[in-house]
Amino acid sequence: MPRLLIFLFFSCWVLSSLGQEKTIWLNEKQLAEKGYYKNHGFTQGAVKIGLIFHNTDSSGKTHYLKINNPHVNELFLETLNADTLYATGDHHAFNTRPVFFGDFILPITTASGKTDSLLLTLDNSGETQVYNLTLLNPDQFERKKLGDTFFFVIVLTISLIFSLAFFILGIFKKEKISIIFSLYIVVS
Repeated sequence: MPRLLIFLFFSCWVLSSLGQEKTIWLNEKQLAEKGYYKNHGFTQGAVKIGLIFHNTDSSGKTHYLKINNPHVNELFLETLNADTLYATGDHHAFNTRPVFFGDFILPITTASGKTDSLLLTLDNSGETQVYNLTLLNPDQFERKKLGDTFFFVIVLTISLIFSLAFFILGIFKKEKISIIFSLYIVVS
């Protein structure tokens, strides 16, 4: 009887560990050079990724962790002593999420001479989980911000030009539908 209980306990332990992935640990050099892409497929629980940042400089260093899945249900970045640096996801208001034009970008500052170990938790339970992690330095981050801002300014300018064109067309042809359409463009 004790052997049967031991066998059942061991079998339950083995079956419970199947399908669970271990925490993957990445350092800042790996993330900066080639990034990290993973497709977990359909997930039943949270995915945990360990991040190690080592600063040998005499001053603090800031990196920007870019995660290109803004539709993750919950995202937590915490230190190993469970202090949450960032908590974001669908349960928070969208304007409080650190999203820059389709990506989460989380600034991470490491003090001089320190090594920080962080745990990134992505939870898309019951859905597919695909993400790409990259690490940006401050110059790359500013270029991304500038490029994205330029893109949205161009889209806004084109929209206003079309709106103005339809408004003028509506006045000259005396068509209310063109004027209404131009107002629709402005509102949208």
